[in-house]
Amino acid sequence: MPNQQDVYRKINVAVLVMIAIFLSFCTENTKQDSYASYMEAIRLNPDYDTAHFELGHAYFNDDNYSLAAESYRQAIRLNPDYAEAHYELGLSYNHLGQYSNGISSFWQTIRIEPENASAYFHLGLAYNALEQYTDAIESFEKSLEYDPDMVNARYHLGQAQKELEKYTKEYTLRSPDDPQNPSDANAYYNLGIAYASLEQYRDAIDAYQKAVELNPNFKMAFYRQGWAYGKLGQFGDAVKSYSEAIRIDPEYEEAHYNLGYAYGQQGNFTQAIESYRRTIEINERHHEAHHNLGWSLAHIEHYHDAIQSFKNAIEIRPDDAQTHYNLGWTYVVLEDRSSALEEYKILKELNQDLADRLFGWIYN
Repeated sequence: MPNQQDVYRKINVAVLVMIAIFLSFCTENTKQDSYASYMEAIRLNPDYDTAHFELGHAYFNDDNYSLAAESYRQAIRLNPDYAEAHYELGLSYNHLGQYSNGISSFWQTIRIEPENASAYFHLGLAYNALEQYTDAIESFEKSLEYDPDMVNARYHLGQAQKELEKYTKEYTLRSPDDPQNPSDANAYYNLGIAYASLEQYRDAIDAYQKAVELNPNFKMAFYRQGWAYGKLGQFGDAVKSYSEAIRIDPEYEEAHYNLGYAYGQQGNFTQAIESYRRTIEINERHHEAHHNLGWSLAHIEHYHDAIQSFKNAIEIRPDDAQTHYNLGWTYVVLEDRSSALEEYKILKELNQDLADRLFGWIYN
């Protein structure tokens, strides 16, 4: 049990933080007092993540974004799943013009709070600032998915769509040696996206290659190059591109997931399983990773593990008919007809065609 002195100390620290929060809304002199209170709370308990966060928040409100970022990083060091600290760290980085760092912070926020519309919105702003318009568009669309009334997201979505359309019209009709072709990595990245939108995947791959030659740490260019290789069925090359993206950012969730898919398309289910499991380590709510992990495990006849993966996927998305079908099929393989029939009953409400197919397997 903690001794009485420790209890009093924790109470004093909490009181100091509450006083500091109150003072931060008052006059300039009392704001300085609030800084002193936060710092005293941190002196008394250096591991108090809330005190570091609130100090960062006070700095942020005074437009001192460098010191704010330092305090938020300290809060995150103490509590890696502190979503609000990741979010406000991202805001600080955006204010400092450090958009790549901002992007990483907003993705960390989304990892913890997958439906955080504001995080997606500011993620979109960071991508926009880097002229990565497709990524910005996807982020703004996600923001609107979770908050349809976010007017700023609709406005910036329209602006990003205009910029991407400009790239599509301006560059895709030129010859490769045109002197007016883009000369920086972001421009080639956008050119690749423009080609991909026209389903000119070979040209897209070449543009992404130019982007990574100019910026060898351009993870999104490697990622989209992998995707373009996949559209051409060149999964060996896709594996290389996704692996490069992961080299740059080992926590890149979608790169791990798509790497797993590419391995699966090559029939390399052992590596696919490893990639899907890594995806789930980063985001345990990744429905498709759980589903594809189940399918890959079934391919190597690890049926009981496959069943658990399908169940995990269904827990995240209970109305996904394909996962219910695959779970039912796995039960059939294990000759567990009663469990397969339970999935059949569910499928009848979700997708009659898949229900009929599963019924055929059950009584084949």
